[in-house]
Amino acid sequence: MKIFGKFPEKRTATCCNAKSSSLYCTATRQITVPYLHQQTEIETMINMTDTMNEQVKQMMDMQARSLEPMRAFASVAVEAAEKVARQNYAVVGDVLEFSTKQVNLPLTTDNLSDVASAQMAENNAFIELMNGRATEYADMAQQLSTKMREAAESVSASFSK
Repeated sequence: MKIFGKFPEKRTATCCNAKSSSLYCTATRQITVPYLHQQTEIETMINMTDTMNEQVKQMMDMQARSLEPMRAFASVAVEAAEKVARQNYAVVGDVLEFSTKQVNLPLTTDNLSDVASAQMAENNAFIELMNGRATEYADMAQQLSTKMREAAESVSASFSK
């Protein structure tokens, strides 16, 4: 094995004054690291690693504590996205149903006045349905606004503790 020049055939670690074979100290019965055999150097490296591990743990804890309040907002946002998507899906279904009815009305009769009156009736029904959907959107916005306000109050209360 050649790394930084030629090593002697038999390497001996000198971690203490006792007899040592390569990589193993018979006095301390520990595996030693070649060329880092001074106990103080090993302890320094271990202390540095422990210090770095502790700093990483502290940083992870700080991040977890700082992101924890955002969970309340995230849950409201997920709920809002789901409700809006479901409401939009319902509106698209209503528009599709209205459109197919409008397309099929002229095919049901030859009398144009009957077709026109049926289309006007369908238009009025569709307008009422869309007004109802708009009211549902307004109610949903009010509910989500209340939930967002509650989340903000709980977050501000957690910071004031």
